[in-house]
Amino acid sequence: MVEVHIPKRGIHGRLEPSRLDEDGLPEDLRELRDLEALEKKAIEHLERSNTELYNFLTEEEDKDFREAIAENLQVLERKHARLEKILEKILELTPNQGPVELMPAPKPAPKPAPAKAAGYAPQALPEGLDL
Repeated sequence: MVEVHIPKRGIHGRLEPSRLDEDGLPEDLRELRDLEALEKKAIEHLERSNTELYNFLTEEEDKDFREAIAENLQVLERKHARLEKILEKILELTPNQGPVELMPAPKPAPKPAPAKAAGYAPQALPEGLDL
């Protein structure tokens, strides 16, 4: 715990580290969601990097690029394992809800059929009614 006092700005408070479980993950759902987003972003960047490196390798062989791809694959394995632990922890904290990505996406509402195709024909307006 660290106490912070900045009298000129009127700031006083305590900074306490997040409580971590034995798996090294926080107990706070919001923090877990933030970690989930960070891991997904890191995985996305590593996969994109590997794709770009691979595309360069198809044009010309490069030892450094090949080593970078191999290293990225090892990091990706660790990132996927950590993401899986994070998702399990989220599921543990919200057993009735489950992670959003595991829930089926809602189906969009069907578009209404055009009036003529549905067998509907507008009737003529009675005399004296103008719209």
